[in-house]
Amino acid sequence: MKHLPCLLLIVFSLNFYSSSYGNDSIPQGSDLWQEVKADTFPYSLTGESINTLADIYLLSYYIAKQKADSNSAQVIAQAYYYNLLADRPALCDSIFYSLSPTDSAYIHIMGHQALKNYAECFGVNSPHCDEVKKSVLPLLKAASTQSELMPKEQWKWLYQLITDSTSFSKSAIKLQLANDGLDSLLQISKEGGVINFSLYPHKQNLLISNGVKSPVQVLELDSLSQWKDITATTGLEDYPGGSRLYNIDYNGDGWDDLFIIRKSSTLKNTAKYYSSLLVNQKNGTFKDISKDLKLDALNRVNCACWGDVNGDGRLDVFLGTEFTGSPWLVQQEDGQFQNQGYSYNILTRKQIVSDCMLTDLNKDGKHDLLLSISNDSNKVYIQELVDNQYVVFKDEAEKYQLQTPVASGQIIQMDYQLNGDGEYLLQANYIDDYQAVADILTAKDTVDAEPGVLFKESDKGIVQIVSSPETSLFRAGILIYTPNNNYLLGAGGQNTESIYPLFVYQLSDNGQKISLSNPDLWPSYIHSATAYADNKDQPVLIFKGGGNYPFMENRQESYRIKMPNEGRFERIFDRSKTIPGSKVQFTYISPEGQKSKNELTVMILDSRGYYALQEWIWVPQGAKIEDIKVDTKKIVAEQSEKQEVAPELNKGKKGKKR
Repeated sequence: MKHLPCLLLIVFSLNFYSSSYGNDSIPQGSDLWQEVKADTFPYSLTGESINTLADIYLLSYYIAKQKADSNSAQVIAQAYYYNLLADRPALCDSIFYSLSPTDSAYIHIMGHQALKNYAECFGVNSPHCDEVKKSVLPLLKAASTQSELMPKEQWKWLYQLITDSTSFSKSAIKLQLANDGLDSLLQISKEGGVINFSLYPHKQNLLISNGVKSPVQVLELDSLSQWKDITATTGLEDYPGGSRLYNIDYNGDGWDDLFIIRKSSTLKNTAKYYSSLLVNQKNGTFKDISKDLKLDALNRVNCACWGDVNGDGRLDVFLGTEFTGSPWLVQQEDGQFQNQGYSYNILTRKQIVSDCMLTDLNKDGKHDLLLSISNDSNKVYIQELVDNQYVVFKDEAEKYQLQTPVASGQIIQMDYQLNGDGEYLLQANYIDDYQAVADILTAKDTVDAEPGVLFKESDKGIVQIVSSPETSLFRAGILIYTPNNNYLLGAGGQNTESIYPLFVYQLSDNGQKISLSNPDLWPSYIHSATAYADNKDQPVLIFKGGGNYPFMENRQESYRIKMPNEGRFERIFDRSKTIPGSKVQFTYISPEGQKSKNELTVMILDSRGYYALQEWIWVPQGAKIEDIKVDTKKIVAEQSEKQEVAPELNKGKKGKKR
């Protein structure tokens, strides 16, 4: 009879929330939005399915368990998180009513509650934060010795971080709040993204995804360097967000178009909503042409690789999917896409493509395609010409010895030596490997997990530079280019329990060593990043956070970068005027007067953010950058309601059509 009040409370709560839950006070104007609202994907964190799942977990514990062991503790924690995300406090409270302070689930939940309470105090010194620290430390210490739901080493590291006893040093790179009004405009989200684009030429806009259950936002930077919400003027106020965003020029007219990826179903559920290709109408609005191009038939898309592979001046795209064959879509003269995966010899069978990258790996002037395949050998598709005119791809993963890591994640292109060669990081995927994360965070000498691989092309083929588990701790970030080194501000977190803090990663000059340090703030659980130019043409970083971590307050703010030494960020090109895929060449003159030639490839922007700061190079005091050469979009006299001129993409030399 001990749990009878709880059961009565649960029954009452079920009746109350089943009648009131799901009536979101947001616009519902489009057919696409209605499809999203009808979705029943179990891990979308909304809908009756998640309520039922949480109730079954909770009720099964009450009825069948008198004391929590490690298995039921996991069930209890999941039930608590789901009910918390569903905004059902009565059921959450009933969990605590039934748990003993010695139960593992109670200790675990209280540890996360302590993190939530301390979130505002990371990197802050004040009397108030000193008191908060005193109150949360006992809870974190208890979790580090008694919690069975997350590796104790991970709780131990969090405890050390708050007490400043962690083994990681503080980073010399500092971030300072930009105070541009962004934090007051953005919504709370557990997933989503942010990307920089131009609605009109020479404007600065942001596309904000707050997850697939909320409408997107479009922001614009005004003359006072403050962000304002203009979503209602763009025709996107009813469009849901997605898991990944891309800034492309689909039709080659020089205006930024947008591509939104949405992961829509599992094996058991058919797609309820689709990825969107939004074409800039040059009048302040967008048109969704996804159904016209049959993109609404795509299911479970993870990544998109855009590029003109056949040299006809039109963008083609490879879409990496799960559970279905991944299409290689070649754009035709009428703008339609045709799947030519078979004729190009590109992967078509059902595999989980975690990430893709379109690049010139072997430096022969032609596009190659790298694929990260989950739980199988990765693919390295090298482009070849048959009969000197037909484009095909050959998988050379074995030749280049890049089949691993098998538990692979995202692919990132870098150029830490700024010599134009380019290095590639193929990450391992640690989303569910809590122990590996804990071992890395506590600086364990040996980490029992498959490492990521950093490699580059040389005269001898692919050369592995360094293999390190540390390189797989982030899911989004910003690359900072300097003439002497590469910095990466990376963080992430895509599951409930794992801690992926913001780190500064620094490679040695020869790429043989990676060092990690903590900046003096805590924008953790980052799933997206981008950058924009302020009124002094200096970069401002934007981190959008949340992950799926229910207790951490949303971390999405804008920051100015303070580098360790004196100098400035030199803007070597304007992305809104530059052709993606083109080469930026410049001469760097060191403070001592030594000259060196440098080259970068302009990357298409996506919401992971790594290439968003590519426009800027950090130049130390006394150094110079000269002789900048870059392919730019042509400006034509085309009138619109709000903008006098608009650029037209220089399509370049035509190539062979397939």
